[in-house]
Amino acid sequence: MKINKPMAAALLVVVFAGCRLRGTDEFRVAESAERNPWTHLQANADPDNFQFIIVADRTGGHRPGIFGLAVDKINLLQPEFVLCVGDLIEGYTDDETVIDQQWREFNDVIARLQMPFFYLPGNHDQTNPVMVQAWKERYGRSFYHFLYKDVLFLCLNSESTVDDPGALGALSAEQIDYFRQVLDKHPGVRWTLVLMHKPLWRMDDPTWAEFAELLHDRPATIFAGHEHRYLKSQRDGQNHFVLSTTGGFSELRGPSCGEFDHLVWVTQTDSGPILANLMLEGIWDENIVTEEMGNLIDKQPFIIEPLFVDADRFRGRHRLRLQLINDGAAPLDVKGRFRPNPHILPSPQHLQTTLAPESRQTLEIDLTSLESLPLEAVRPLEIDWKLKSALPNNPNFAREVDNSAKPVRRYACRKRSTPVRVDGVLDEWETLPLVVDPPGFMQFDPTCYTGSQDARFAFAVETDEENLYIAVRVKDDIRVYTPSTAPWQQDGIEIRLDARPASLRDHGKNIAEIKEILFVGLSPAAEEREMVFYKKESMPVGLEAICVETADGHVTEVRIPHAYLDARQGEPWNAFRLNIAVNDFDTPDERGVQLWWQPDWRRSISPSGSGTFVRN
Repeated sequence: MKINKPMAAALLVVVFAGCRLRGTDEFRVAESAERNPWTHLQANADPDNFQFIIVADRTGGHRPGIFGLAVDKINLLQPEFVLCVGDLIEGYTDDETVIDQQWREFNDVIARLQMPFFYLPGNHDQTNPVMVQAWKERYGRSFYHFLYKDVLFLCLNSESTVDDPGALGALSAEQIDYFRQVLDKHPGVRWTLVLMHKPLWRMDDPTWAEFAELLHDRPATIFAGHEHRYLKSQRDGQNHFVLSTTGGFSELRGPSCGEFDHLVWVTQTDSGPILANLMLEGIWDENIVTEEMGNLIDKQPFIIEPLFVDADRFRGRHRLRLQLINDGAAPLDVKGRFRPNPHILPSPQHLQTTLAPESRQTLEIDLTSLESLPLEAVRPLEIDWKLKSALPNNPNFAREVDNSAKPVRRYACRKRSTPVRVDGVLDEWETLPLVVDPPGFMQFDPTCYTGSQDARFAFAVETDEENLYIAVRVKDDIRVYTPSTAPWQQDGIEIRLDARPASLRDHGKNIAEIKEILFVGLSPAAEEREMVFYKKESMPVGLEAICVETADGHVTEVRIPHAYLDARQGEPWNAFRLNIAVNDFDTPDERGVQLWWQPDWRRSISPSGSGTFVRN
């Protein structure tokens, strides 16, 4: 924290017999010739140094109250100003009333800050042209620069492709030309700090490559957000930081996973910025998760092969295969322990091995069912792991993780002889055999779910010679439809289909939605033209979907061409993975529940291979 010079200069002068008075610019104190209770009197008070704070993503499923708490803590810390990396409101709406309400809510919190705050847009702040215009009306420019104590700050807009629904983010030519002129005008500044929302350097974005060339041979540090996980890396000798969250959606698995709510306290010096990550529960330095640690976290060292059971019950003996992977440059010590389970007896129950650098091992575990049970009733077999490795920036790196294995079914796609008309009328469907009551997993606010009478659903999956068809009927006692918002902010449905090869889809965790899998998000309306179809324009060629309101809920039909699945698998498809979530809101606010058929694939509790359908 910065030193208040007037207070330092006013330190009490103490004079002792036998001591001489020692004076510096900051201290005046009696100094003994023999010994003194201090190390030295050179105060750490360079007048050119300064401190500021960067806040991370607030939204993307924000948790109420966290950002406001952060603002209060910032006021306690008293930095000189506050920066951000975007995603300040939830957005994803073209309803100007909703947009205005969200910005007013955010600005009411920001108004409590006792120092300047610099806005910067994220994808939640500039989702569509309506929101872009709302930004212009409130804040004018979406990219800009400023100087402070001979340090150059560049605030970028990574959402220049808002009109292109398939784009992941980019910088406009106008921006690059603007910052080229800025950098040409300020060649000799002490340091250059770059802030933006999306970490474009991790997206192989050509516009970022063009911009990065402007920073070549210049002392610079780059900050971004968007991914909700902290990561430090170096490129061209410059530190690049992806920040975690300040209230945005997170599993909050802790510093070892880069998932936490934080403020980034930055002290700018002549040799560069010094970072301290301030958590609500403590303070960490900038090496919370380095690229080496991130690789060990992102490339999970465990792959649990699917425990497929081609029956409705789990009985007898089975074999579980585990792959242990070490992609790092140092040995990895691994210890595993199965938790007691009333339904499954593993052998062995304790695992221990050391993986050489860049190696893998396969372990086979014998499983014995202790009683015959329906698959849904079998408790997952949970495993606790302890990992240790000597990493370059953390020679004592240790991490405790857990995962689980669960027997799962493979489902057959029923064959049909006639095509399905995608019209929201289910007369062509004989039955909807897969009944989700109760849900297999819940997200958002599970306290909003009061049981089967609140919401439930059933679905079917069928195929003909050309297409795959999905039908879902939702029963819902109270319907909340707001056509101007996303399907996950009202009553709606989300269908995820992973048609990649088995080696990728069976055990995928935290996979990138839309880019890696097919995501169909819908909310119903009395008329099709009012239906919400998330990113309809980026759907595969030939895909059709409809979601219509019924007297007691809503109905969804989807048609997916076989050509899409074939292309994803690189050959005629033979299987895919499916999951369905129903979003249920009983009041038009942000408190709702998400009811899933299978646990969300992005969660660590998702069983390998769950929701797999095979082609007859």
